[in-house]
Amino acid sequence: STYPVEAGLTQTVWDRNYMRSYGLYAQDQWSLDRLSINAGLRFDYFRGGYPAHSMPETRWGAASSFPGADVATWKDLSPRLGVVYDLTGDGKTALKVTANRYVDGIGTNFARNINPALQNTTVSRTWFDGLGSAAFGIPARYCFSPAGVPDYAYLLGLAPTSPYCVPGDGIAQGDPRIVGPNGELIQAASNAAFGTPEITQFFDPAWSNGWGNRFANWEFSAGVQRELRQGMSLNVSMFRRVFVNYQAENNRLQNAADYDAFSVTVPTDARLPTSGQVLSGFYEVSPAKYGLEDAITTSADNFGTRKRHWTGVDVTVNARMDNGLLLQGGLSSGTTLNDSCDLSANLNNPSQVWCKTSTPMLTQIKMLGSYSLPGGVELAGTFQSLPGQQVAAFVTFLAPEISASLGRASNSANTALNVIEPGTVYSARLNQFDLRATKLFTSAGSAIRVMFDIYNLFNDSTPLELNNLYGSSDGGGTSWQRPQLIIPGRMAKFAFQFDF
Repeated sequence: STYPVEAGLTQTVWDRNYMRSYGLYAQDQWSLDRLSINAGLRFDYFRGGYPAHSMPETRWGAASSFPGADVATWKDLSPRLGVVYDLTGDGKTALKVTANRYVDGIGTNFARNINPALQNTTVSRTWFDGLGSAAFGIPARYCFSPAGVPDYAYLLGLAPTSPYCVPGDGIAQGDPRIVGPNGELIQAASNAAFGTPEITQFFDPAWSNGWGNRFANWEFSAGVQRELRQGMSLNVSMFRRVFVNYQAENNRLQNAADYDAFSVTVPTDARLPTSGQVLSGFYEVSPAKYGLEDAITTSADNFGTRKRHWTGVDVTVNARMDNGLLLQGGLSSGTTLNDSCDLSANLNNPSQVWCKTSTPMLTQIKMLGSYSLPGGVELAGTFQSLPGQQVAAFVTFLAPEISASLGRASNSANTALNVIEPGTVYSARLNQFDLRATKLFTSAGSAIRVMFDIYNLFNDSTPLELNNLYGSSDGGGTSWQRPQLIIPGRMAKFAFQFDF
């Protein structure tokens, strides 16, 4: 390659973690004239941790031992409330209100996030395979000695004093445990504690223990259900979902003053809404603090307000007519607000780029229906129309561009940044219609049901997943938004069911 690349190195280790999760639920129901109340309360208990570990020596790490620990003990009380009021007294119009709290489901991965056995097992290094690059100002032959200085014997074309530089062999030579440049690892390590038993990740005990600290969400709804005629009803409801108890990770070895601002120029591409624009407000940690970590996970409330809200409306119809017609379905439309500006302002990296975003009203439409025809034939169909995928464009900006904006050498060979504001661009909607015809034959106590199905009747080919990786800023974009997964094409099948 004519450019340095980011090489990821990983130590494979084993680990064990445990969890205990219990729940207790009680509810009661009351009826008072036209009013019905359904109230409940759920108690949740979670305890997670890891046992003692004795780790063998690995290629890049010495043997080590760690004592076991409980890392979290959470207790929560979550109310559940539903109220229904018969507005007209004839059972045809009902007002409904609900308020419910739900805690996050947690497994053993929660303790795994802080298990010392898994800390310092990965590192990212900027690697250049011993070849030159005029764009990066790298000589035709390049190698660092273990002391982190250019190996001049190697530069002169002689046998290198450092044993690990073999140009063009496709192997990242060097010692990743040495924090500074060495061999073909031409910049500092992203994790200065790689391969050591040093513990760099911690939980704040005031957050990871006690009552009401677990990530949760409140769901509120208010609506009206009306019987329009016998067998037909309309339901309209408003919903509000509020997420609470966010967590935040604070690296205590870094602060906002340790970060340097830089800007990038978006590639000129008519498909990008920011085509050719200069985007500012990005930050990179200074070389003096790069790779240093002493991180504590605690409540996000310690650094300001973290918001995520969903607000939406549902409109549904349920019709079961005397002539054999059945119709069910409706639409659900909502918008999501994300606001993490307080956290980014008060934590390590002070970037405010798109820290507050909201989506447009995204609408789903789903319908199903069936109709009985003469002769024992039944037709049934389903239709759904779903919003498209949110579009992003992660552009890889190379070190020379980042370095020029920083006024110093960048810490990494490249930096990937999304250049499209989240929630502003979406792909095409998915519209899918499925059809089924059924014929029933009966004779002497047995029955044969013949079914003919057509899936995706109109052969919609909307992508379900798109490639959001734009590629390099100096020539990428060729595979951006290329479909990764599309809805299967039209398909027909016969099926038989024999009952006797």
